[in-house]
Amino acid sequence: MKVHCEKGGLCSCRTSVWRNVKPLVNDWDPLGLLALGAPDDEYDCLTSFLTNFMEQNEEWEAAQLQQELEHFVETHFGIGPSMMKADRRTLWQSQFAAFSSKLWMLRDSLISLAKSQVEESPRLDHGPSS
Repeated sequence: MKVHCEKGGLCSCRTSVWRNVKPLVNDWDPLGLLALGAPDDEYDCLTSFLTNFMEQNEEWEAAQLQQELEHFVETHFGIGPSMMKADRRTLWQSQFAAFSSKLWMLRDSLISLAKSQVEESPRLDHGPSS
C-alpha cells in the first residue's frame, strides 16, 4: 500500500515502524474523524509523516515532535491552534503533547525497528490506549 506524502511523492506503508505507528495514530484519532465513521486510512498521511520524522531524526524530543505534528495537522487538514481561541488551543496542545510523549516513550523501540526494517517484525506492545 502507498500513500501520498507532503512532498508529493509516495511513501511505503509496509515498514515495521509504519505498521506500529498506524494503530497508535488511529487510537488517538486527533480530529475525531474515525469516531465519525471516516475510513481506516484517514490518518495514513499522518502516520507517514510521523514515520518519516522518526526515521530521519534519531535524537528527537517530545516537544519537537509536538511542534512538527501540530504544524503538519494544521497545514494538511486545515485546522490547528493558530485559529483557535485560548481555551480550545490549550486543550489541543495538551492532547498533542500527550501523544508526542507517548511516541517519545516508544522512541528507542521505534528507532530499532527503523534500523532493522524487518518486514515481518513483531508489533510493539503499545500498552493501554490513552
